[in-house]
Amino acid sequence: MDEIIDLTNYLIYEFEGIERKILKGKFTAETLSKLFIQEWVPYIECHECGRSDYCKYAKPHPRFPGKMLEIKCGIVVKAISNFVSNTFNLLKDMNSEQIQNYIDGAFYFSNFIYAAELSIANCINDDILEHFKETSPSIFGHVVALREKLNALAGALRTIPKFRVFKGILLVEGSSEKTFLEELRKAHFYWTLEPTVEVYGGKGGKRLKRIGMLVRKYKEQGYKIYIQGDADGKNSDIFQSLINKGYVEKDCTFAFKHDFETAVPAKFLLEALQKTGKLTNIDLEDFKKNIYSKNVSVIKSIKEYYSVDIESIKTKLAKVLGYRFSQVDTSSLPYKSIWEDEDFKKTEFGKFLSFVQRIAWCI
Repeated sequence: MDEIIDLTNYLIYEFEGIERKILKGKFTAETLSKLFIQEWVPYIECHECGRSDYCKYAKPHPRFPGKMLEIKCGIVVKAISNFVSNTFNLLKDMNSEQIQNYIDGAFYFSNFIYAAELSIANCINDDILEHFKETSPSIFGHVVALREKLNALAGALRTIPKFRVFKGILLVEGSSEKTFLEELRKAHFYWTLEPTVEVYGGKGGKRLKRIGMLVRKYKEQGYKIYIQGDADGKNSDIFQSLINKGYVEKDCTFAFKHDFETAVPAKFLLEALQKTGKLTNIDLEDFKKNIYSKNVSVIKSIKEYYSVDIESIKTKLAKVLGYRFSQVDTSSLPYKSIWEDEDFKKTEFGKFLSFVQRIAWCI
């Protein structure tokens, strides 16, 4: 017997997605699918679509050669049917908020599929591009508008775990961390390619306001929030107020004891400094003894001991470090230095890389 669910008093978007109307009655997967198709899938004369020459759903007009019958877009009809038939069984275990989000998500899914199909069709059809002539560049630029539809879809489905729409985003305190991670992408490991990285910056109240704004924005779009910051040698519990406000989960935070630069093992930091033309004649053991003997930021120690101010080259330094850590050949940074060297893993920097790795799997 087909499963049945009562959707009375839930809301469904009308075709344009501006207003919603109240649903009434009980539905099976088949009848709900038919309702969605009826409400959201437009009729189209397929010859007006740039993909009609090879679309299996297009139907030739029996009386007008070269023309197609006007039908509801077969691509969208099939996508909606598949969406409902493969997810309808989830509804029985959902609360009322999730059910409403499911209905809204089905609309955004339908809306995206239709818009994406038309955009692709326009981009690949020579006749359509020729028709638009000098304005044809806008056809390709219009593809960007699809991201808003995907954000809406992710926002609706994020409350339903089975859809697994979450993507990790890392909010970092400064441009050094962002630069390092962007350069690290050259390693082409999955975990280096996946996370989105955003700088929140600022200090004090302005910083908290900025973080709050970013968190709300990205949570609405279905992101899972991770955050990194610098304790500057003080209390490492720098994110407790954000945790208390529900902005971020405790195990999704990472605080450097001092800062990004101080966390980098001395060997790699000195090498990076020398590649930027700083401390070129300094021995590693002397560097460790002179710079790491005090419980302060290396930026301060280097300025005090060597009279070298690296504040202005932090971004350049991060870029050099990112490239260095992206190299996996044994002549530079051995592969095992990240994955197998237990001593490295125990360093603050090794722990940070492990934290970033978790983001790719949202754990």
